[in-house]
Amino acid sequence: MYWRRYSEINLKLSFFEEAVVGFKSCLRLGDTSIEIYMGLTDVLSFLGEFNDAMKVLLSAQKTHKNFSEVEYRLVGLFFILNKEKYAFTHLISAMKIDYDYHIILNELYPIVFDNIEVQKLLKNYKKATE
Repeated sequence: MYWRRYSEINLKLSFFEEAVVGFKSCLRLGDTSIEIYMGLTDVLSFLGEFNDAMKVLLSAQKTHKNFSEVEYRLVGLFFILNKEKYAFTHLISAMKIDYDYHIILNELYPIVFDNIEVQKLLKNYKKATE
């Protein structure tokens, strides 16, 4: 609980590196709630540490199976890292889990959401499931 609070306070104070320390401490001590993973991913992404954010999400994926937010965030990070093949694989997985949650792509990764191929896949998937 201490490290979670520590992270929250440091985020509000814009001490992002300290927030990372707090989130990592939470995970190390067994607090594997989805909020910890998402918070750490957000801060690492904000700091431009996309590879580290990816590792956190892949770890979250193991702990929280079939969680659409993790999958959609992986889509965004894979696109940022120019790994489109992996991005599309995770997009398909995410849509299977919860198609309607794809709006998070627009909120977190608007450039990815606006990608023509992403839009095409979203549209085709919706048609196929109607």
